[in-house]
Amino acid sequence: MEEKKTNKLQLLIEIFLVSTRLGFTSFGGPVAHLGYFHNEYIRRRKWMDEKSYADLVALSILTWSCE
Repeated sequence: MEEKKTNKLQLLIEIFLVSTRLGFTSFGGPVAHLGYFHNEYIRRRKWMDEKSYADLVALSILTWSCE
């Protein structure tokens, strides 16, 4: 049980660090960020599949934003 908690904590820390790095190093508007996120989360780390990512992007477009 402790090992499962440790693995989950390590994954959460990894997600936080990767997202922070992307936030500090990504330049451009929202469309550019989507490309950076896609490359890191889908292609490089394989944290989710293409359909899930596309669904999240579509959901974010439906929510209120500045664009």
